[in-house]
Amino acid sequence: MSEEHLINRNVGIVLAIVCGILVVLLVQGILWGEEQRDIILLRKSVVWTDNENISEDADSSFRYTINNKWWNMQEGGWAYAGYATVQVLTSTSDKTCIEVEYWYNKVHYYCKTGIGNNGSLAFPVLPADYIYIYIGNEESVGKGIQNQTVTITYCY
Repeated sequence: MSEEHLINRNVGIVLAIVCGILVVLLVQGILWGEEQRDIILLRKSVVWTDNENISEDADSSFRYTINNKWWNMQEGGWAYAGYATVQVLTSTSDKTCIEVEYWYNKVHYYCKTGIGNNGSLAFPVLPADYIYIYIGNEESVGKGIQNQTVTITYCY
């Protein structure tokens, strides 16, 4: 076999392999492209709690514990970085607050904001094991039980 023939054969083999890889990538892009694009653009979302009514005493808080390991086994875990919004749609107290806390890769994330009778808080979500969300009632002791309606949504 001549040297030129051997080079042409090797080039043909390499081109066939490259074409095969391109076909696989094209098929993958067609099948997965739309979903991956939606994730990159933060167009997907999961409602963790929807219009839930909660009650709490004055100077106390209601805690949501979002467990990533459990959520990943169900629909709606947070395998991707994104953000979440906590909305208090209504509250019988004008001293309602939202607190969020989690740890990821030795970094502690904490945020607290007062929202009055209604409002929201958006925060970044990283793949932590747990996210703690507190809906607080900062009324003075003796003011009685306060009620709130809460929705929490994760966007990724």
